[in-house]
Amino acid sequence: MRTAILLLCSCVLAAQTSTITGTFTDAAGDRLSGSCSIQAVGPFSAATGWRVIGAQMTVKFTNGQFFATVAPTDSATPSGQYYKVTCAVPDQTMNGRAIAKFSWGPRYWLVPTNAAAMDVGTVELTAPPSSPSWTVLWQQMAQNGAQVGQAPLWTGSAWQPGFMSATLPFTVPPQDGQYMRWNAAQSAWQPVSFVDQEVLGGLINGSNPVFSLSNAPSPPGGLVLFRNGLAQMAGQDYTLAGNAITFVTAAIPQSGDTLLAWYRY
Repeated sequence: MRTAILLLCSCVLAAQTSTITGTFTDAAGDRLSGSCSIQAVGPFSAATGWRVIGAQMTVKFTNGQFFATVAPTDSATPSGQYYKVTCAVPDQTMNGRAIAKFSWGPRYWLVPTNAAAMDVGTVELTAPPSSPSWTVLWQQMAQNGAQVGQAPLWTGSAWQPGFMSATLPFTVPPQDGQYMRWNAAQSAWQPVSFVDQEVLGGLINGSNPVFSLSNAPSPPGGLVLFRNGLAQMAGQDYTLAGNAITFVTAAIPQSGDTLLAWYRY
């Protein structure tokens, strides 16, 4: 009989199981000894060659080291299967300290088919999962260079990390504090950045009328421009083209003037 949990081999001795490992410690970091009770919520067949009968199995762990093999649930028939797990440690002494018995759980495991050992944290839930046709935990998704803020995108053959819009991944990842707006021309959500109190680039000498912003305001009408604390009127005091601001002759900034801009792009 194989050492897999809750399993009866239906016909294939080399059927694949998934290995779950972990290190159990108390709050002080002492490695604990005890046992976990693991039980399938119901009998099921796994595509990897196992028939799970749903009987409870106890797995012991010593010096914190937990190791168990189970049939994966991602290929279960009927679908929506998972394991219910409770763990307990008896009275014991670790590093000269007395540790009173305690238990935790139940926890719930959704186990993918995986040839490599998986940490218990990648399969564990604190509440029973729903019962869709199949379920994958976020922490079970392959990392593949994932960045903060990305979501799983289906490529047609596999899930890969990417930045989402309504229809396409973002070409530029959103940054902390950014807002989103809909770009109808590109049929996509795009990040929005806000600029406050930007000092215009350009020589303030009483004759130069052209100044620049670090970015082109979008929309252009969202630009708020102040000269010495007084709001300037677009079309009356200046014109805007891209990130270039051109003052009309009567409003050309004089030496000592201060030009500040607020806008989004």
